[in-house]
Formats: sequence, structure tokens, C-alpha cells
Amino acid sequence: MSALPDPKDDNPDPDDSKRRGKDGATPTPDSTERKPPSDGADHREEGGVIPFPDRPGEKPILKPIDRLTGDARLAKIIPNSADIHEMSYHSKFVRGFIKAHWSFCAAKFTVARRGKVKALDNAFREAETWFKAADAWISEHPKIMMHLVSDRFPLEVTHPNCGRLMRLMTSYDKLFADTTFALLQRSILNTDRERALAAAERRFLRIRRLCEPDPSKFTNDGQLIGETSS
Repeated sequence: MSALPDPKDDNPDPDDSKRRGKDGATPTPDSTERKPPSDGADHREEGGVIPFPDRPGEKPILKPIDRLTGDARLAKIIPNSADIHEMSYHSKFVRGFIKAHWSFCAAKFTVARRGKVKALDNAFREAETWFKAADAWISEHPKIMMHLVSDRFPLEVTHPNCGRLMRLMTSYDKLFADTTFALLQRSILNTDRERALAAAERRFLRIRRLCEPDPSKFTNDGQLIGETSS
């Protein structure tokens, strides 16, 4: 008597051939194709390969983060804007400020948050208003025009406040030149010139000091904690 046919042979599973390998054997869980992570991110490298850290010889998905320190800090920060501008100047103050404080201020502008952003904006607005008034004052005095020796320095602009700082330095340099020409004409006194330039320099130093504290040291309205509002 012939053996009864296996019921599974009469109704073959259409997906059974997909689960079996080329040799007809059912693959084990370890030999099944691994699926990419389900976090929604695309972890593919060049060539469409998805690396898994537990596979020998393959690169890990995550790479170590190098700490940003020293002079490389400014260059490594992802800027809001990036451009190189040639800064032309006449005065020693502008030259000294660029060399001593530009890189520090540019880095702090980029990482400023919350109340510190407001405090810096207020300081810039006050300085810009002051320089407009100073320009109006010196423009009323006769001058003897002459050539002033100038120099140029390339500045990396990594934040909109860097552009504002450059414009303030240009305003300072204009005030420096105009007060020099007015002094030659004797339409102002030397004490007038010194007082005006000292007041202008205080605006820059104010911005520089606000760059130092952490954002947590400022209130939401831009007031430095522990500083008496004027």
C-alpha cells in the first residue's frame, strides 16, 4: 500500500521558497538579513552600505567628537555667516582691538543665547546711537584735510554682530581722522578730541566685557545679573 501524501505537499506555502536558502534549508535567525535601525535616520555611508558596529571590520555608526579648544575654536564653530573682509584703519586703537579682542568676541557672538543676545544688541544700539551723535558734532567744525597712513587687516565675519563691530570700528576710525583734521584747523581743543575718543573706546570695551559671562548670567531682558542698571 502506498503511503498517504503529506498534506503540506498538496498546499505548498508560497512564501516558503522565500524563507529558504538556495540549498533548500531554512535560514537560522543569525543568518537572516539584518534590517537598518528604525530611528528614521539614514545611516548609509558611501555606496549605500549600512554599517553595524557588531560586525567585524566595519566602521561604527557614531564617530568621536573632538573638543573645540584653542585657536581652532572659532574655525570649528558652525557660523551663521562666513566671509572675509579687509578692514582698513588709521588708529592704533582699532589695530590693538582687532589683535587683542576680535577673535574672542566673534566666538562669543556665535554661542550667545537668550538674555546675552539681548544685552549685546542693547550695547550695539547704544554705541551706534552715540557714534551718530559724535559724527554730527564733529561735522560742524572746520578741518584741514590731509593724508593719514592706513593699514589693512583681513577679518573673518562669522556672525551678524561681527559686521556691526566692523562698522563701529570704521566709525571710530572716521572720528579719529575728523578730530585730527579739526585739531589741525584749531576748531577744537586737544582735550575735546581726547574726551571724544575716550568715550568712543568705552563703547567697544563695554561690548568686550559683555562677551565674557555665560548666558546664564543674564536676565531675559538683557540685564547682567549683579550689575546695577543705569
